[in-house]
Amino acid sequence: MMSRLFFLVVVIALIILLEPSRCWATDSDARKPYGVCAHLSWPWLYKTDGDVKRALMLMEEAGVQWLRVGLHWNFIQSQAGKPDLQQWKRIDKVIAEAISMGIQPYCQLIGTPRWASPEPNEDDFWSYAPKDMADWEQFVRTATSRYRGQVQYWEVNNEIDWPPFWKSGLEAYVEYL
Repeated sequence: MMSRLFFLVVVIALIILLEPSRCWATDSDARKPYGVCAHLSWPWLYKTDGDVKRALMLMEEAGVQWLRVGLHWNFIQSQAGKPDLQQWKRIDKVIAEAISMGIQPYCQLIGTPRWASPEPNEDDFWSYAPKDMADWEQFVRTATSRYRGQVQYWEVNNEIDWPPFWKSGLEAYVEYL
């Protein structure tokens, strides 16, 4: 036990001595590896553009560099063939405002709409892979085209190893990717 502790102390000391910039952030440090998930695109949490702006200002003040923006397919297209333009506009504003404040958005693609789910009568219909992957692929193409040049990184779903977020198994997730 003592040898493990000694080894750990030595490793930490070497990191601090050889890479001090990784241990303490300074005002001149351009790297700010901090990010948050604040669900700014959810109008029931942030009711006005002013609410979004205030939240982003607090993030900027805290040194946040990354913002996860959820593109919930089940919110954006709750009806087949009918995107919710207000939801798209809200996401557009969140992304544009974040970028203008020096906060880089990365987008999370998540949530199967009821009409596309194999389990539309379940409360958690959104946590299943879609019946037809072509519908999902179209949503992904639409989202990535819409934010081309603004969003560099994408996350596909959330915690697929936890059943509340993904109920369709690993094989379906691989296809989903």
